[in-house]
Order: sequence, then C-alpha cells, then structure tokens
Amino acid sequence: MSNFAFGPIVGPTVVSLPAHFDGDGVSEMRSVLEMLVQGGRDDVILDMSAVREIDSAGIGAIVFLFKRLIAQERRLSLASLGEDVGGLLSALPIDRTIPIIPPIADERRLSVTPSRAVA
Repeated sequence: MSNFAFGPIVGPTVVSLPAHFDGDGVSEMRSVLEMLVQGGRDDVILDMSAVREIDSAGIGAIVFLFKRLIAQERRLSLASLGEDVGGLLSALPIDRTIPIIPPIADERRLSVTPSRAVA
C-alpha cells in the first residue's frame, strides 16, 4: 500500500499526478482520488506536469472525478499539460469540458508522492 503526504493549502486542492497515469498509475492514485471526493469541500486541480503517458484508464479516472465533483457543485481543472498529453486531450472533448489552466506555483501544491509517509 502506498503512503502519501498531505500539506496545508489554501484554495483549491492541487494534486500532482504520476508520470504514468495508466492502469497502474490510476490504481496507485485511487485512494487519493477517492479522498478528494469524500473528504473535501474545495475545488480540485490536477497538476499534470509530470505526466508523460496517459491511457484510457487515466482519462476515465479524470472524467469520473470530474463527474463526481460536479455532482457536489465543485470544479476540476487540469494544469501544466505537456505537449503530448495536451494534444491527446485536445483530440477528445475533454479540453472543452474540463478547464485547462496554466502551471501551479509550487507553494500551492498538495504533496502526493508514494514514497512519503502520511503527515
């Protein structure tokens, strides 16, 4: 089981996704994504700056999170898309549904790394 570190943050919750947001990456992040829905009241920003590979599981997880947040009258945005990932999302209707925003300042990030213990 992965351990995650959460730091204090004001405003939207910013979560960094792993480099490979495929079936394995989604499985690794599942508990974090669930906590965002179940335990939060804030809007969510997915920082995708590290994402180099995304497949249908990753896209499905983003869409599923978007739908669950919208049902709670919360918003999801995607930040820092690389050229390949951004091109893929532009080819789908996702970039017309989920806002794409500029990169997030480091101090606004929620630290979510599998190698760190829960604070």
